[in-house]
Amino acid sequence: MDPLTQASIGAAAAAVFSRRGSIRVALLVGAVAGAAPDLDVFLRSDADPLLALHYHRHFTHALVMAPVIGLLVAGLCKVLFFRKWSFGQLAAFAIAGAMTHGLLDACTSYGTSLYWPFDDRRESWDVISIIDPLFTLPLIGLILTGWVRKQPGLARWAVLYCLAYLSLGLFQRERSEAFARELAASRDHVPTEVTVRPSLANTLLWRIVYQEGDEHHVDAVWIFPG
Repeated sequence: MDPLTQASIGAAAAAVFSRRGSIRVALLVGAVAGAAPDLDVFLRSDADPLLALHYHRHFTHALVMAPVIGLLVAGLCKVLFFRKWSFGQLAAFAIAGAMTHGLLDACTSYGTSLYWPFDDRRESWDVISIIDPLFTLPLIGLILTGWVRKQPGLARWAVLYCLAYLSLGLFQRERSEAFARELAASRDHVPTEVTVRPSLANTLLWRIVYQEGDEHHVDAVWIFPG
């Protein structure tokens, strides 16, 4: 997803493990760690224009790399900004933030190498668009309020909101896929493959593509909860 959302969910996850006196540090460290895996955009080569595309959402987004990235961010933050804080506490905040990045990207429709180096398969769960204001803006609002009031509880509410929204996306995806199969059956089609994906910035309008033989059929459907 976009860097602002990644930083925000990383901050919220880190603040879950904070207290009133440490919430602001947790938010800052978690935000940096939550956005850090996207530094893979700097992996480029003039000789191979496709290198950046290949390595985006690759090893930096893998689950096994999250603790490594978290430790690096914690070390950097301790040296530059938070020398009075213990490395262990900063590491806990940073690892929590970094763990969210690959998982959130996997919820979109662009493949993410969660299991590298054990498996090169890219996960794309198709439950949320890469940009969704209804997901991001309440998250940011809760985080900023938690910062101002120094209330870690608001960060926990932010995480719960994100989980609820992603669960809604999963529910909507399943309903859209069921509709796609019903639509194909109404046309006397027997699809060999069906994909459904949310359109940009919402979980209501879904794009349907199914294959029958050598043909692909493309439709769109509005799916409203209830």
